[in-house]
Amino acid sequence: MSSTTETSKVELIAVVTIKPDKVERVKALTTTFIDFVKAQEPDTLNFYMVEEVDATEPRFIMVESYKDQASMEAHSASSNLKTLFATFEEEKVFMSAPQQYVGKKVAGFTR
Repeated sequence: MSSTTETSKVELIAVVTIKPDKVERVKALTTTFIDFVKAQEPDTLNFYMVEEVDATEPRFIMVESYKDQASMEAHSASSNLKTLFATFEEEKVFMSAPQQYVGKKVAGFTR
């Protein structure tokens, strides 16, 4: 059994709408970043990107789970995340500002 309790975990959902000509670039940069997080951030428990299907505009949903609030804050303060978002800004990939939602799981399961 994991030492992390469900009550201490922090869940984050981020929604980003991307310019159509930047989709492949965002996928590539984000995939590289996710690989880094998996290797370097053991308290990031879950991190994946979903591409919305049948969207009128390209939209990605980031799904992230952290051991606790401190783990999420460490991730958010990481230089690699700051570099990723600086690249996104420099390359003007967003159609609108990213939206972020932080919460605690209240129901559900993982297999």
